[in-house]
Amino acid sequence: MNPWSTLGVRRAVAALFLVWAVGAIVLSLAALRAPVDRAYHPFTHTRIATTSLIDELSPAAQGSGAESGDLILEMNGQPFYEVLRGGPGDLDPASPNTYLLEKRDGRRISVKLAPESVTWVQTGSQSALHGLMVVGAAMYLLTGAAAWWLKPDRSESWALLLFCSTMTTQLATFPQTNLIPLGWPRFLLNAPLIGAATFHLFTTYPIEPDWVVRHRRIQFVPY
Repeated sequence: MNPWSTLGVRRAVAALFLVWAVGAIVLSLAALRAPVDRAYHPFTHTRIATTSLIDELSPAAQGSGAESGDLILEMNGQPFYEVLRGGPGDLDPASPNTYLLEKRDGRRISVKLAPESVTWVQTGSQSALHGLMVVGAAMYLLTGAAAWWLKPDRSESWALLLFCSTMTTQLATFPQTNLIPLGWPRFLLNAPLIGAATFHLFTTYPIEPDWVVRHRRIQFVPY
């Protein structure tokens, strides 16, 4: 017997995914309403795994030696990817931080830059995009939850709920990830869940392939 086929197990897993998705929306909305006196790094950056690159410098940071495209290696002697785990909440506007950067030619430099108000990042267009992404995330969540609510006994509706929950989390965490509490860890952890949920959904609906029917547990290996 497939243990995943029992309604009780499905309900428990569905609840976990729903909490994960709703939490992403709540944290994203909290970041959208960040107070104007909140401090932020004097640059925006893109993160790929544990690597962060400067995208744009604040007006005050321009001319400091930091440039767009620089790798951000450390802040105050701590690896920058570890700094990001705690979010920007620990930044003190009155205390400049020392960033170790690596240029495109391999040179490394240290620059001392003070945090700035988050308002320089949260422009009107950025906030509008953020709001639209949260709306899209909510639509995914409502779609998955409605399907599960109407047909909780169907494997298709369960697979759709898991897929919609992961998509909800990714959309809600994508805009201004740097400002969302635990934004990058959640974003990176959720990415493989999307792949697993997508595989699960499309091997369930519209039909289950014969090899899935014979080896149903294979749907859950990616998780």
